Amino acid sequence: MPLEVLHDVGRFRINTERGFRVLDILMNAFRSKAYPYGREGVEPPQLEHNLPRGGDFQLGGFEHAHFLFAACYYMRNMDSRVAFQAMTRVYSQRPDIFIPSNGQHVEPRMVTQLLLDNRLTYDMENVGRYWVENARRIVEVWDGSVLNLFQGVDTFANALSRIQNRKQGRGFLGFQEKMTSMLIYFLMHADMIPRWIFPPPIDFHINRLVFATEIVELRDTDDGTITYNRKLLAALREFFELYLKDRRACPMELADAMWLLSRTLCKKNPGNASRFIDQGNGGRDRRHEAVPISWSPSQVTRYKQSCWSCPLERECKWNIPAAGRYVQGGITLRSRRERAPLLHF
Repeated sequence: MPLEVLHDVGRFRINTERGFRVLDILMNAFRSKAYPYGREGVEPPQLEHNLPRGGDFQLGGFEHAHFLFAACYYMRNMDSRVAFQAMTRVYSQRPDIFIPSNGQHVEPRMVTQLLLDNRLTYDMENVGRYWVENARRIVEVWDGSVLNLFQGVDTFANALSRIQNRKQGRGFLGFQEKMTSMLIYFLMHADMIPRWIFPPPIDFHINRLVFATEIVELRDTDDGTITYNRKLLAALREFFELYLKDRRACPMELADAMWLLSRTLCKKNPGNASRFIDQGNGGRDRRHEAVPISWSPSQVTRYKQSCWSCPLERECKWNIPAAGRYVQGGITLRSRRERAPLLHF
């Protein structure tokens, strides 16, 4: 493994040596169930208690596979656990439409209304259309089963060639690299497809971790807002695959270790706390600003529950609030991370 910069991508570069060190620390913490791992509620969303029950639904079965395919539509722009619970309510009302041979014949407007009724409102008109068209493609190209997509597949590139939405009706609407990784992750976790190396689904939480720990370095930080860059995301996927192969690590463990850390601890970091300011236009023109840090008792408590107890405390350099994702649609490097006084010597 070369221990130098793996990729230069415009204003970004990926520091392989630092990245391997950070991920080693994280994976060791995850496997040993060090804080925050193994605590109540620190878990991925696809566990049994968030899934449908009864009827024809069986863990590892045909219905389970197609439920996971549908859940992928909402692994963005909302809390994933909430999305799974809402999709379970949709399933309890219309389990038939999750089966592609049935779903291909329903009206997209009906699907959209079901989503609305169950508070799955993000992009619901498009998801209603995707639902019907993707069901038709699964039936016509893959003999009615999403699991047939993975027959003979043992690399991410192979999977992407079948799943990624492309021109002329190839792949699936709404699925690009992130959702391809997400579907693989869900199906492997449920032991429905064989295990092989694939990059984790790179979402806000994983981006926050690699920027905060400076696995991804910036040549300049004059503009603290970073929009997602396809070349950088491709380089990150290559970096993660390199790490997984070199360390012979489990891709699902790596995904969980990164995602759960950001979701559980980074959101509690006082430096990431934000308040929104409505600048008019029906709430569409909004900006966010940092909540000033005075190290009040409540801020010190939040710090102790997050950064001070984090396995990456010595590696993490930046405050990156989730508010930047909702307002600017990217990553915001707000400020260098501070340490609470009297807690460090």
